Amino acid sequence: MVFSLLKPWMRRRPDETEREAMARRSRTCYFCPREDATVAESLEHESTHEKPRARKAPPDAES
Repeated sequence: MVFSLLKPWMRRRPDETEREAMARRSRTCYFCPREDATVAESLEHESTHEKPRARKAPPDAES
């Protein structure tokens, strides 16, 4: 059994070549199956899924 790390919507479709699949993946959101026209649009959309990281206070800020 082959285990794939790709999300279901990122897998190569039966009607596309590996090259076409790679081009599509670069424009597809990692978190949801949305496909955008450009890589830049896709990256902008993916940033909406990101949660802000908690910032640690510097050690000297406690005083």
